[in-house]
Amino acid sequence: DPHVAAGAHDFVQFACAQCHGDLGRGGVSPDVPALTGVAKELSPSDLRSIIDHGLGESSNPTKPYMPVWRGVISKTQVDDLIAYLRAGLPAVPTAVS
Repeated sequence: DPHVAAGAHDFVQFACAQCHGDLGRGGVSPDVPALTGVAKELSPSDLRSIIDHGLGESSNPTKPYMPVWRGVISKTQVDDLIAYLRAGLPAVPTAVS
């Protein structure tokens, strides 16, 4: 699926693995969720809201938080990221950091 592949590239381009781990498997911090099950638990609109508006508090410097990506990532890129998440974050050979 070209949207899943594009989402994998966006995942790399926007350094999502820096917090969510390789292929979204977590392990970076207990405060940051693995993404492998998130897409099955959350609706596409919930995922869009989290990506667009962030999640958590930035006021505590000891805790990581999901930053606001609205205005940084296009609507199409968010759509592709959601497709990638909902596909289970498959490995895409051309999307490497």
